[in-house]
Amino acid sequence: KPKDINDKKFISYLKRLKPDLLICCHGRQILKRDILAIGCINLHPCLSKYKGANPIARLLADKNTKASVGAHWMEEKVDEGEVIREEFLEVQGKTPAEIYNQLYPIYSRVLIKLFSKSNSLLLKPRIRKIEAK
Repeated sequence: KPKDINDKKFISYLKRLKPDLLICCHGRQILKRDILAIGCINLHPCLSKYKGANPIARLLADKNTKASVGAHWMEEKVDEGEVIREEFLEVQGKTPAEIYNQLYPIYSRVLIKLFSKSNSLLLKPRIRKIEAK
């Protein structure tokens, strides 16, 4: 695990692997153009309402019980890429851990549906490329 995800050596390593797609989940660093150019999908809790950091803490502070897990194409502007899929559910809990424990099965379901045979993401690949400088 690199300390800096945008380190030139790590980016070079990624490019040698020639991945078709990268999946990001609970990333703590902002990906730069060189990595985004590979094609990246991000999984994010409460994407439609709480973009950015600490979405579950904000959900709890608002006393909101409608949570979600969203998948979106990653762009240079954080959490602003096109939403591919988002699934919602009512949650109960007073701590982030309690909420996340309810959301974890939804993460799996969203990923499975993204890559299911009936999904156009698999049938008609549309991996978006951001041109590297």
